[in-house]
Amino acid sequence: MREKRDKHGFSMTEIDIGPFSIHNIEEVITKATPNQIPGDCHKLAELCLKRTLGNVFFVLEFLRMLQLEELVQFDLSSRKWSWDLAKIEEATMSTANVAMLLQERMRKLPQQVQSFLQCAAYLGSTFSIPSITAVWITYGRRLTERLTGGKMEKTPELLDLILEKDFVEKYGERHYRWVHDKIQEAALEVRPIRESFQLDIGTS
Repeated sequence: MREKRDKHGFSMTEIDIGPFSIHNIEEVITKATPNQIPGDCHKLAELCLKRTLGNVFFVLEFLRMLQLEELVQFDLSSRKWSWDLAKIEEATMSTANVAMLLQERMRKLPQQVQSFLQCAAYLGSTFSIPSITAVWITYGRRLTERLTGGKMEKTPELLDLILEKDFVEKYGERHYRWVHDKIQEAALEVRPIRESFQLDIGTS
């Protein structure tokens, strides 16, 4: 955006958001899970801060992961949210950074979707529908043919899926961009791939 601002001369307001404090994280958790026992939210906030270092995007992604993995659950009978802090700590021990956390979420998707994410990630921070279609037709088949028996999902369906999962967002009429650079970073290494793959895409 800064490059486009300098090129086209439009004004842009930049807002620098610093890391969340323990109080900020506790406030987010308290508002998202009302009616908790005093102190419970604070303990979860402490663990969240430990795992994310207060990065705003990381905090939200960490909390999303807890809900998706059912480590935080809503009890209909008591109408309260509940969690086992020790279980959360053990389950998130390996998520040393948010890229690993995002990869954990990506690896639960079908392998063809993982390969599609990887192809898109190698195209850069933004990519067009024609470019991802061309790359997917050419290289996606190589990545997934052995796993799918040659059956390839079409680009529009795959784009809709990763859009629904909040990995990318629409950018103009025929472009998409990653919601956060850490998502692109995670997608680049979501599956093992030969080193020359990026060069193949760049020269195609």
